[in-house]
Amino acid sequence: MVTALQEPTEPRFWRDGALPFIEARSIHDGRNVCYAKHAHETFSIGIVVNGRCTYLNGKKREHISAGSVVVMNPGDAHACNPSHDELWSYRMLNIDVPWLIGVQQGLGISRAHHFRPFSTTATTQPELYAGLHRLYDVLTDQQAENLQKHSAVLTFMAAVQQALGPALALPRHGHRGLVRAAEFMRHNHARSLKLDEICSAANLSPSYLIRAFKDEYGLTPHAYLTNCRVEFSRSQLRRGRPIAEVAFAAGFSDQAHMQRSFKKLVAATPGQYRA
Repeated sequence: MVTALQEPTEPRFWRDGALPFIEARSIHDGRNVCYAKHAHETFSIGIVVNGRCTYLNGKKREHISAGSVVVMNPGDAHACNPSHDELWSYRMLNIDVPWLIGVQQGLGISRAHHFRPFSTTATTQPELYAGLHRLYDVLTDQQAENLQKHSAVLTFMAAVQQALGPALALPRHGHRGLVRAAEFMRHNHARSLKLDEICSAANLSPSYLIRAFKDEYGLTPHAYLTNCRVEFSRSQLRRGRPIAEVAFAAGFSDQAHMQRSFKKLVAATPGQYRA
């Protein structure tokens, strides 16, 4: 298990090898935190505990405050940054999609091994807000048993499904060429890619790729590639691999390059995340 960092201005991460499908994160004073727009491979849901912020998700821009619950489907390009010089704190959960698909299947929501995304990006439902608070407290309680924690996660996610309801339709697959471009970058993030080879793999012209990719994924091709490298780095750091080794395996030019990119998207250093 990863113990919390002690500095109130630094992010705190919780992970437990017995519950590998979920990660918790919080920050007590994030008024100086700044996220670039990014995306996760996981499903994410969080709460604003104090302060106000601007929440971007896809093409939506919302001004939210304490009491708000934010929802990010896998692949949603998003950012959430404080909008005033006041105490801003939040709690966030990142949940692996295959595990969540199993939950949705158990509830009769997904029958085709597909994740059913949510159409809601933010809500102020007090039951969800209080429920995430309780779950975070249980997960980070060193005296709580594994059975209690696992049960609490299942109970909360069932409540999320009931309160928000998944979108009626399965996620759209988008333009096939753009999907191929995204897959090519995900599978080859460790290399220094050229625009021409991405276009060749996707059978798209450079002008179309540059114009359409951001509209489809919310990120430019270069930002998407960087995001892939950071997501890979997170997975490897969770396994305890050395930072320098991870930087090379992810495709960063050096450890300093990884540090800059990681902090820009995660608002934490690789060392803080790995601790």
